[in-house]
Formats: sequence, structure tokens, C-alpha cells
Amino acid sequence: IDHHPLDRDDPPKLKDVRICGSTCAIVWDYLRSFEVSLENYPDVATSLVIGIKTDTLDFTRSTTVELDMEAFRSLLPFVDKVALARVTQFPLPKIIFETEAKAFRNKEIRNTTLISFIGEITAHNRDIIPTIADRFARMDGISTSIIMGIIDNAMVVCIRSDDSRVDVPDLCTNVFGKTNGGGKEGVGAAKMPLGIAYELIQNKEAKELMIKEIVVGLKTKIFEALGEHEEVE
Repeated sequence: IDHHPLDRDDPPKLKDVRICGSTCAIVWDYLRSFEVSLENYPDVATSLVIGIKTDTLDFTRSTTVELDMEAFRSLLPFVDKVALARVTQFPLPKIIFETEAKAFRNKEIRNTTLISFIGEITAHNRDIIPTIADRFARMDGISTSIIMGIIDNAMVVCIRSDDSRVDVPDLCTNVFGKTNGGGKEGVGAAKMPLGIAYELIQNKEAKELMIKEIVVGLKTKIFEALGEHEEVE
């Protein structure tokens, strides 16, 4: 069950892929079909509402359809509002702002595309990458935001774009490979293993040089794929 195409070798026994903004809306549609009420299950209703809000970016993504809004309206009366506020307005750790400042310093902009590399971060902090990508996509003059970082010896990339000319899923697979990247309209991600050589390098300067070359290479491929050639200050 998903809201964008599945890419898997073994065909699933049940496949329900619809053109809509969120998977949670599809799940709600099943509950409605079987006449399952969530009146006594506020935790489930709250989880589904959060999923709908997140996937549709508060109904602003172009993939949002009536099913998403209908599901949201139906679930809202059963939501635990205290829990919802706790999840959607949670305190942000300082490392997010520190890393965001680093991403801003490291940014490279060409026309309306921004790319930045934030260095190595822990798996525990992996959500920092999409968080910064979302925020930088809202920067004045920017329509495509691409944030890269290293997690567990792999280059992790997050892409956000509201440029209708940018095919994000195609960009992900072309630059990072079909098995390493993918996405849907306006949203994409990739994870590219850096290989055993990166893991074995003990010299700090040699490792930094290798990372620099990888980042420069990826930036070049991305900018070329987007047709961005002139750098803008």
C-alpha cells in the first residue's frame, strides 16, 4: 500500500498504489470501507493525521487530492490534540541549528538550485538532512534544494523541489543509480555507499580529500543533469 510506485522484484500479494498525497489516506479509506470507527482509538487517529500532514506538507504538495482532505476531516474529531501538539511542535535540538548554519556556509547556488554538503553526522541525527532540505527549499530565489551528508559510510542525499521542470525521481536515479535513489514529485532521496576504501582510510587528510572529490563530482553531475551551468553568488 503506497502513494507512489513500488520498485521491487518480487510482486506483492496485495498491491494498492494510488495517485494521492499520502499513504495514511489510503489506510483510512480501508478503515472506512470496513466501517471501522476510530472514536476509541485516538492514538491511531492521531498517527494517521500526522502522516497525512507530513506527506502532503500540510496539503500544499501538488499530489494532494480530495481523499487526503476527506481523510483528514474525518479523523480530526478523534485526534488526541495534546499528543498532536507534542509531536508537531517538539523542541528542536541545538545540533539542527548548528548543522543548518554549516549547510548555509557550504551552500553552492546556480540559478534556482542550491546544493550543500554538511559532512558526517550520526544515524541518530539522520532527520537533519531532510529538515534542512525542506527549510532551504523555502529560501527566497531557490526552487530546488539538495542536501548531502555522510551517515555510516554512505552518502545520504535529500532533494526538495517545487520546480515543475525538475523530475526529481528521474534526477535521483540518473545521478545516483536506480538501486540507490528514488522519489516522487518534488521529493527525492538517495543513499550511495562510499565503499570499502573509504572505511579503510585512517589518515584524516586523505579521507577529507576523498570526500571533497566525491562531493565535487556529485555536485557537477547534479548541476549538469539540471542544466545549471552558471554559478550565482
